[in-house]
Amino acid sequence: MAVLDEGASDVGDNRVHLDDLAFDEVEVAAAASDHVIDANGVQPAVILGDADQLRRAVRNVIDNAVRYARGEVRVRT
Repeated sequence: MAVLDEGASDVGDNRVHLDDLAFDEVEVAAAASDHVIDANGVQPAVILGDADQLRRAVRNVIDNAVRYARGEVRVRT
């Protein structure tokens, strides 16, 4: 993210299906956690960006939510 802030990366016209990426990361997190992770709020979302960087950002958000949650984690797009 810091690299993008510095203008060193160009996201171009890469269409990323954020919903697919979110579902993938929920599946990974759910397999590694005792928390219930609810992905019912994930709706179709296509955005422009770098798929790898977006995946990393989504993974970080979900990991943090699981780490600090006292109950269910809900993921939405």
